[in-house]
Amino acid sequence: IRQCQARAFDIAAHTQSHPNLNLIPREQVEQEILNSQRILNTIDGVAVNGFATPAGFTPDYLSEFLAANDFEFGVSVNRGLNRTPDRFLLQRIGMPNSPVARVKRAISAL
Repeated sequence: IRQCQARAFDIAAHTQSHPNLNLIPREQVEQEILNSQRILNTIDGVAVNGFATPAGFTPDYLSEFLAANDFEFGVSVNRGLNRTPDRFLLQRIGMPNSPVARVKRAISAL
């Protein structure tokens, strides 16, 4: 994990048990997220300030909760460009197994 962070990869909390966050009580959602962050933060030199939603489950209060707990960003499983100002529901563009040159071309086209 430290090596990934040293290479500019973001390490994000993701919950402990991968539940559907829309089907469990808010208190349990909050504990799932904070416990995941706490465990990752125990690794020397690792500071986790992001959250990746499990399977894209996003309760209405998620952004508010992440902001109140000093998270800097959150990512969803939704694909696409980010046209919303909500930094806690960022969409992603996957490029698995892509050569660096292809990734650079894709970024420059944005």
